[in-house]
Amino acid sequence: MLRAALIIDGDEVKKWQKGALDAVSDLLDIRLVLSCTNTHTDKKLVKHFLYYVLNLFTLRNYLTHRVKLESDGIRLIEFESVYDGSWQKIPDSISRELLGQA
Repeated sequence: MLRAALIIDGDEVKKWQKGALDAVSDLLDIRLVLSCTNTHTDKKLVKHFLYYVLNLFTLRNYLTHRVKLESDGIRLIEFESVYDGSWQKIPDSISRELLGQA
């Protein structure tokens, strides 16, 4: 069995992601969920208008709706990411905590 950790936004995942995790639950031992609480995206509606129209008609369906991730018995660490330009990074304090558990 493969030990794993998940990094998610908030306490939700997409339905298709939940389905994938459920499908491999007998092969995957999730020990830790890292939940980022401050993800934000700057949408450039005018610049990417065609993408958003395409997204609306093709990518939005019942599988992309968000559902709460059941994490009974799994350690949950909530954190605020550090932004470096457009990139998010796990804070050093969380990294040190994870290294201490290895």
